[in-house]
Amino acid sequence: MSLLEAKKVIDLPGVDEATTHPSDLGRLIHERYELLNGSNSPDNGGSVYLQAKILSARQVIEDDFVQKYGQTLLPPPPSAAELAAAAAAQNAEDAAAAERKAWEDRERAHQLRVKRNKQRQAMQNEEILNKKRSQGQ
Repeated sequence: MSLLEAKKVIDLPGVDEATTHPSDLGRLIHERYELLNGSNSPDNGGSVYLQAKILSARQVIEDDFVQKYGQTLLPPPPSAAELAAAAAAQNAEDAAAAERKAWEDRERAHQLRVKRNKQRQAMQNEEILNKKRSQGQ
């Protein structure tokens, strides 16, 4: 497969390699590959043939990329700041979920108390009616 054909398969014909930073280009190629490969998975109703063609195209593009830039297409690992931000976001999400659960638990307990009070009140009303009936006879 030629490089031009590989770029068409991965859908990169309009990307300007001269003005795109290599890490951004590598990330873009990697993202396009992941998207196309995943959407053409047999599990998603795709084709093994198309997956093979996409993989072959990625290999051709990666070989060219390594030759030009001396690095692979895989995006660099996240920085410490990105990891810290992701952890903080997850912690905030977890705290919000815990708060929602606590509120739901308090609401359930309140509803249960209300139900018990209504039942208790109904029993008391029935006892009063029974006493009045027994006194009236």
